[in-house]
Amino acid sequence: MSNRLKKGCLAVLFFVTLAGQAQTSGGQADLQLPVPPNGTAKSAPIDLTLAEELVVEVIGNGPREALVAVYVHDETGTLICRDDPEQVIDAFTCRAPAVGRFHVIVHNTTDVPAVVRISRRGARGVQTTVPQFATLRVFFATDRQPTKGTSEGFFGRETAG
Repeated sequence: MSNRLKKGCLAVLFFVTLAGQAQTSGGQADLQLPVPPNGTAKSAPIDLTLAEELVVEVIGNGPREALVAVYVHDETGTLICRDDPEQVIDAFTCRAPAVGRFHVIVHNTTDVPAVVRISRRGARGVQTTVPQFATLRVFFATDRQPTKGTSEGFFGRETAG
């Protein structure tokens, strides 16, 4: 095999590898997670940015619909999002409060197996750039006494001391 052919094969392999990584890390590929009846399943860690949100939806239901409870945790185990147990919705969405890695825990509350699809999509109305300014609240007090003779209670020029 000539050097030119070897370099061409390596270049093709390199671009195919990059394309596969871009699709996986870009969040376009969905993750399907099977959940046993009355059981719990945990997803692999998912990288999220501030401009993305997680979408979790039940797919592949049989004759009876599975009901699931969804919990999203950050990599330290802190609960970030939870679905509302009082509402039945088609898709649960969760926007990350910060850039990081998150995992989804799904609990099936019925006696039928479920498969959930976990995907990422761009969040609507999210500021993707970090502001270049800060806001600081300043609280202050005064020791000036109200001016005598005014009903509005304006403060005079003299201090109390």
